[in-house]
Amino acid sequence: MHKTTIYLDERMLRELKMLTAKTPKANMVSLIRQALREFLAKSGEQNRHAYLKRMLKQKPRKTSFGDPVSYQRALRKEWK
Repeated sequence: MHKTTIYLDERMLRELKMLTAKTPKANMVSLIRQALREFLAKSGEQNRHAYLKRMLKQKPRKTSFGDPVSYQRALRKEWK
């Protein structure tokens, strides 16, 4: 684990302290870590969804032999 410093404005600090007081067995550090974990998980999920959408929008890749069905039919004709 690494130590870091964050700067919070007055409002954020006040709300964080109130939330800490309301949450059993919680301190500011644990709440900040939890919020950061949730943010990173959501961000990663959004990136995966964006990647999948981009991949689905792409045109199918062309193969070296052209249309697969035509290729298979041509092979079958050769075998007869």
